[in-house]
Amino acid sequence: MLPGKFSCLALDAVGTVLRPQPAAAVAYHRVGQEFGARLSVEEAARRLRAAYLAEEGHDLGSGLLRTDEDREHARWRRIVHSVFAELPETARNACFERLFGHFARADAWQLYDDARQLLQAATALGMPVVLASNFDRRLLAVCRGLRLDEQLRGCVVSSLVGYRKPHQRFFDALVETCRCPADRVLYVGDSYVNDLLGARAAGLTAVLVDRSDRFQKECPGWTVSSLTTLLECLHD
Repeated sequence: MLPGKFSCLALDAVGTVLRPQPAAAVAYHRVGQEFGARLSVEEAARRLRAAYLAEEGHDLGSGLLRTDEDREHARWRRIVHSVFAELPETARNACFERLFGHFARADAWQLYDDARQLLQAATALGMPVVLASNFDRRLLAVCRGLRLDEQLRGCVVSSLVGYRKPHQRFFDALVETCRCPADRVLYVGDSYVNDLLGARAAGLTAVLVDRSDRFQKECPGWTVSSLTTLLECLHD
C-alpha cells in the first residue's frame, strides 16, 4: 500500500491521536445544565456537530482558510452560542468561557490506544513524530500536560501558522517542521478533505484512519481502521 521508507511521521491531533474525555457532547451537556440549558447529551451532540460542520463548510467554501488565535477564539464562541441558542447571551458567553477553558486542560483529553502504540513504536525506532492540527495554542499546553511533547519533534498548529488545513501553506509549515522532503513524510489523519486530500495535494504520502469504516470503499488502499496497521511502515 505504501512506498518506501519514511523520514518523519506526521499525525493529526483530534480524532487521530487524541479524543475528548468525557466526550465533547457530554462536556457541553454538563456545562449547559449549569447555566440553565435543558439539552440531552444526544441533542448537544447533534447541535455541536451541525455547528462545527457549518464552520468547516464556510472555511472550505471561502477557499481562504486564514486563521489566527483571535479567529479560533471567535469560531468556538460561535459554535458554543449555536449549541446553546435558547440561552440568554450572558449565559452563552459563560458557557463558552467554561468550555474553552475545559478543552485547554490535559485532563480533558486522552490518547487513543492505537495512537499510544504507534507513538511508542516510533520513539523506539527513532522515527521523528510531528503533530499537525487545526487547533489553537491550547493544544501546546495539552501536549505538555500529557507529556506528548517529549515524543514529538514539533507541533504544527493552524492558528500559529496562519492557515487551516487543507491549505498548502499549512502543509508547507508541516514539511518544514519535519525537516525532510514532503515525499518522505507519512501523514495520518481522520478527515477525508483536510487530511487525506490536503496532504496528498501537498505531496505527502497520506493515510486516512477510519475507525468506524466509513471510507473503506471510497478510499481503498489509503484507509486503515487502526493506527497499529501502520507500524510496519516505520521500519526500513
